[in-house]
Order: sequence, then structure tokens, then C-alpha cells
Amino acid sequence: LEHHYGNKVETVNYGVSGDRSEQIHKRINQQPQIRKDLRAADVITMTVGGNDLMQNLEKVVLESSTKKANHQIDQAGVTYHQKLASLLQAIRKQNHHAPIFVISIYDPVYTYFPTTKIITNSMTKWDRITKSTIQSFGPAYFVDINHTMSYGQYNTKAKRAKLVHAAQKSNSSMASQKQVEQIVSHRDHNLNKYISTADNFHPNHRGYEQMTNHLYRVMRDHDEFEYENR
Repeated sequence: LEHHYGNKVETVNYGVSGDRSEQIHKRINQQPQIRKDLRAADVITMTVGGNDLMQNLEKVVLESSTKKANHQIDQAGVTYHQKLASLLQAIRKQNHHAPIFVISIYDPVYTYFPTTKIITNSMTKWDRITKSTIQSFGPAYFVDINHTMSYGQYNTKAKRAKLVHAAQKSNSSMASQKQVEQIVSHRDHNLNKYISTADNFHPNHRGYEQMTNHLYRVMRDHDEFEYENR
């Protein structure tokens, strides 16, 4: 942004690993400095929803039937929509004008379970809820990183077909909670080149670069914030 627009960019990071939407909301209510910085912001970026979904996946999806899992995820999605709307309302209470760029979630274990549709479908549902909800709190824009971060280097149909074949061959069409926990707890290796081997969940440096590129493109498409006079 500095290179393209010739301005100075100052950032403040209030992200906390593991926070769900209601926990972000709680910190805004409890910490005056966050509210102060929100009021001064020209741009607000957010990653939200992943921990909300994972909480529900851990509870019901990985050990449940597909039908039951889908039903419970749908119910959880209604609650997530309400929590996200409350969070965005709290942000807009502090700042009415700054565009909000909300980054999508992704599947950190897709490369291990490419045929486990319940996880993939849940991610898609969650992103759809986020994208729909933010429209009521504009200017707000959705930054879709799902496929880039979920697929990693398996970025063609042919490469993903090999993953699927390997999964089918090893009979891993469904992910158990124990299997996912083993992957997350494993260190020094991940099949996805964009996922950190520190926790096998969050992005590594290359992953964050991919997220940055996606965010920058959307900001370039919606750069009104660069020309507003207030």
C-alpha cells in the first residue's frame, strides 16, 4: 500500500490465537485501547469464525453421522451468525466509515482428509454465513483464501485427485477426532506447504504471504479509503 499509494501505513494487531467471535467481542468491550484504535482506523481487517467452527467440529462432527453432523453444524451456524453480527455491530459502534476486510477460513487438514466432505462442506457453509453477514455492516468485503490455503501446493485437479486416491487407498474417508488430534500434535512436518509445522493449524510464513496477496488484491479493488476526506 505504501509503494502503490505513496502513503504511510501504521498497523495495530489485536489478534489472539484461539479466540472465537464472542471472545473478540468481549475484548472490545473490556479494553478501551482497542476501542480507541478502532475509532482512529482507516481500515479494519479481521480473521474470524475458524475457532467458532472448530469448536463445533470437535464436539459433534468428527464422531457423528453425516446427517446428524450437518444438522448440528447448521444449528451452530445460526448461533455463529448472531455472534458475528453482534461483533460487527460493536465495531461499527466505534467506527462507521472504515471498510472492514474479513478473511475467510480454510481447512487445515484437507490434505490429510480430502474425501471427508463434512469438514469441507462445513467450511463452505461457514464462509457463506460470514460473507452474507458482513453485507449488513458495510463497507465490508470478503477475502476468500479457502481454496488457496486448504489445497496448498495441490492446486490442480490432477494433484488433488492423487490425494483423493491415496486417501481412498488407505481407507481414510472419514476423519476421527483422534486422527485429527494426532496430525495437529505432530511437529516438523505437514503435507500442506502453507501450514505451520509448529501447530499444523495456523499458516506458516508462506501461508501468511498468500493471505496477504489475497487481501491486497481485494483492497486494491475497494480502495475508496485512500481517497476519503473526513
